[in-house]
Amino acid sequence: MPKDMFFAISKEKRDFVIDACFKEFSTKLYQDITISSLAKNASISRGTFYNYFDSVGSCLTYLITLLQKTDMLIYQIYLKRMILIFLERLEICLHMTMINF
Repeated sequence: MPKDMFFAISKEKRDFVIDACFKEFSTKLYQDITISSLAKNASISRGTFYNYFDSVGSCLTYLITLLQKTDMLIYQIYLKRMILIFLERLEICLHMTMINF
């Protein structure tokens, strides 16, 4: 997980670092990823990377956490949509029932 220093930088810079790390993990095997390669892709020094993360593993853990949150958000949006569709159909059924009375 990131250190507090990571959250002290601008959102734009955080997003840039995150995107660079995602690209690195999506194109290489875990054992081939180093602090140096992550830092290089994020256009930061190794020292700066260590200000943000303790290790390659802690960076990966954070990326997985972000993906889980994204998946949960997508699921919540989908669920809300399904509920709205259900309620619309229920309203139509109730309206049709009232007309037939």
